[in-house]
Amino acid sequence: MSREASTPSSTLPRWARVGAWIIIPLAGTLWAASGLRGLWFFYDEWSMIDRVMHTDAATGMLMSFNGHLWMFQYLVYGAQVSWFGIGHHWFIDAVLLLSLLSLELAIATLLRITSVPVVTALVAAGLLTYLGVAAQNMLFGVELSPDLAIALCVWAAAVAIRFRPGWFSCAAVGTLLLAAVGVDSGAALAMAAFGAIVTVLTWRNWSALVVTPSLIALGAWYAFAPLGPSWPGSLGVRAAFTVHLFLQAFGGLVGGGQTQGIVLSVFAAAFLWLGIQRGILAGAIRTLFIAGAVAVVVTVGAIAQSRAALVGSDFIDFNRYLTDVDVPLVLALAPLIAGSVRSVVTGIFPKGMPNPSAQVVRMLPPTLLFAAFLLGLGSFTSYAQSFKSWNLNVHESANSAATVIAAGCPPGRSLDLASQPAGSLSPQITTQLIGDLMARGEFVPPRGWTVPPQVVAVMCKPSAASHSSG
Repeated sequence: MSREASTPSSTLPRWARVGAWIIIPLAGTLWAASGLRGLWFFYDEWSMIDRVMHTDAATGMLMSFNGHLWMFQYLVYGAQVSWFGIGHHWFIDAVLLLSLLSLELAIATLLRITSVPVVTALVAAGLLTYLGVAAQNMLFGVELSPDLAIALCVWAAAVAIRFRPGWFSCAAVGTLLLAAVGVDSGAALAMAAFGAIVTVLTWRNWSALVVTPSLIALGAWYAFAPLGPSWPGSLGVRAAFTVHLFLQAFGGLVGGGQTQGIVLSVFAAAFLWLGIQRGILAGAIRTLFIAGAVAVVVTVGAIAQSRAALVGSDFIDFNRYLTDVDVPLVLALAPLIAGSVRSVVTGIFPKGMPNPSAQVVRMLPPTLLFAAFLLGLGSFTSYAQSFKSWNLNVHESANSAATVIAAGCPPGRSLDLASQPAGSLSPQITTQLIGDLMARGEFVPPRGWTVPPQVVAVMCKPSAASHSSG
């Protein structure tokens, strides 16, 4: 059963609302798809390909990947290798786009439920999903897991707020949160807590215990799974990193950095004070603020604990972390800001604004949000160019490796199965892995491919017979 205080009414006609829900997400998906053209498998994707090639499903799905439980990732890359081979990247691209679409719709739905106007909610969701300073989230194939895990947790929160506890809503919330843990335990660490807090504070009865299985699964994973290497640094390093990451993520919402983050923090504090003074910070808005604030703290703290010394101030090569902070941050603040603005406008125009003024006020927030998106395009373009260059180099190296394997090494030399044809750009690629893919028919070397001499030198070592004859 749905709540009486459900999704608020809108001043837009129904056809405009329906059109917005179709056009804005579709535009985002098409834009993201254009950025994926020509991309191939890169870096961590080769670890997943190696895993699906050399482990059974029961083992591979439960193996830690730098501390992450990536069950869904194993299934997706297993399907890619088994069904399509690695001649193209289309299947991974499609799953990534669906994950991004789900994230955008989940954020927009939750914001809409908490009284954010339709167009504003959709544009804000698009900004978070396709944040220019966090380009990795829409370019790097393995990001399909964190994108989807965050989306599942946001959907769970939306169900908890929109529906009263019942068999459907309880099953949906419990299943969504537990699925998020299996999709990506790293992203779910903070966002499952977000969904759980929203559920507990909204339902306030025994039905909220449906969040327990996901929390137990998370606790068991982080208590008993091998989490891999970490680079926490000293306490001072972690504290400084925490502040830098928060401000960088906040400033990234407008395509900026930490200076812009400080300015936006001041504005956020002002809206928080206004919301408290006017009684806006209540009900679902207060619930989202608390859950979002906790999720931000958990996210920043977890990244600092595991990666502070590794990332340092490099928020370009590790830009994916910015979205992890920004999603709960915006979910905490957007309904509060929308409610505060609505309260101020009502106070100024108690009988309603004249129509021209109302239209301006209504369109100002989505216009500013779209401007913020445009401000981030420079960062996206710059990173995308570098990423595509690295990606092309890896693809060419893999083609060269396959050609060498098919033709054989020069006389007096033999294949070094442990060699890494792509070097540091994708050290997970070994001659052994390329050979195994070729043996299964999953990778076919292109005809007439010219192999650079340096690749031959890396892959072909002097044979034992050559040493003895010398």
